[in-house]
Amino acid sequence: MILRLTLSQLYLIKPVFCIFYLFWMFKRYFRFLFFGLSLLFIGKIIWQNSSATTSFTLGTFSLFLLFSALIITIVAHTWAAYIWYIILRQFQLKNLNLREILSLYLQSNIYKYVPGNIGHFYLRISTLHQAGYSLSLVSLSVLLEPILMALAAVWLGLVCFTIETTFKPKIILGCILGSIFLLFLLHPRVLNQLLKFKKTKIEKYPLLPLLGEFIFILLRGSGFILTAAAFGLSNFTELMGAFSLAWVCGLVIPGVPGGLGVFEATLLALLNNQHTATATLLKVVALFRIISLAAEIMAAVIAKASSFWFNRNQ
Repeated sequence: MILRLTLSQLYLIKPVFCIFYLFWMFKRYFRFLFFGLSLLFIGKIIWQNSSATTSFTLGTFSLFLLFSALIITIVAHTWAAYIWYIILRQFQLKNLNLREILSLYLQSNIYKYVPGNIGHFYLRISTLHQAGYSLSLVSLSVLLEPILMALAAVWLGLVCFTIETTFKPKIILGCILGSIFLLFLLHPRVLNQLLKFKKTKIEKYPLLPLLGEFIFILLRGSGFILTAAAFGLSNFTELMGAFSLAWVCGLVIPGVPGGLGVFEATLLALLNNQHTATATLLKVVALFRIISLAAEIMAAVIAKASSFWFNRNQ
């Protein structure tokens, strides 16, 4: 099959292709660079505050808040799985089983910590393709999901940054520019170029999945806020805004498994001000990473056990 593009279509696709090609060519170097710089930044802060972070105690109410953060994070990942099911439905894929899609998403989620940060994407694409679904449509649904997540997080961050006066105008400008770029990627004309040889045609922006991803970011941010509240932090708007931007950075930096290091370094950089003690921030960031990992593992185990129980009782 020969790909024929008009001149206008070529100018539309070429810049996006070049960006992704450069990222692909130098991905491993970017991965080591960002991961190394993040570890150095975090290590420096830990060294400077080692005496204040080596030990701490939590009361009963604080432990309850941490447990609530764990539950909300599990719910958030389950909700994200449901939104991916909606995306697949919008591509008119037939005979989708909601339970199987949820199980696949939750079980594959932990593979994002495999070096390269694409293990979860590969598992979802290969599983559905082996089940007989279109490789290009499934691949596009997997690509579309993180773009929608990033746009939702940027918009939430923009709202919080606008309300919160402690953030610099450069951050707000960055959010606006990021939104414009992501909206361009989600434009029906761009998406339809990727579906050129398929019967499926996208007529409008995927607003319903976007709303769903917005709720997902709110749930994930609520888990972080509850973790911070366990240590007495109450500047919720600032916490949500910083979380949103840090989450996007951890998502888009190429090759970093699960945003490890990048997410934490961005959070520390955004929240490390005169209003919040650095030692407290270190405790919050470290515990939230543990809670996130525990939630993903528990969700995967629950999904695996549910699939085993259902198949056994069929």
